[in-house]
Amino acid sequence: MVNDSPYGKKVVSLTLLDSGHVSFSPNSKYVLVSTQDSTIRLWNYSNSKCLKTYTGHTNRTYCIPSRFTANGKFVVSGSEDHKIYIWDLQSRQTVQILDDHRGVIQDLCCAKETLADL
Repeated sequence: MVNDSPYGKKVVSLTLLDSGHVSFSPNSKYVLVSTQDSTIRLWNYSNSKCLKTYTGHTNRTYCIPSRFTANGKFVVSGSEDHKIYIWDLQSRQTVQILDDHRGVIQDLCCAKETLADL
């Protein structure tokens, strides 16, 4: 359940069947939900509709969060295959895979300058 904290009213209720993680978009209109079925779903939380699904990464054991970039144009997630995946928010296409890591990428963050030229 997501609450509008200043007013305490329920905005949306999403039921996660597996362990999951939720991230808000920079404009606070959408929610990314990462679950342990190796999918990331983009939800419009004002009407509780799933808009897009992102796949390609591996997330079955850990609760790996996904993030929006600061400009809101990309979705970024770590993976159990030791890579970082970057998807175009609108097209759902993988635009880059960063694969020079030694372990599971369990979390990450995006600075404003990151991915500015993609």
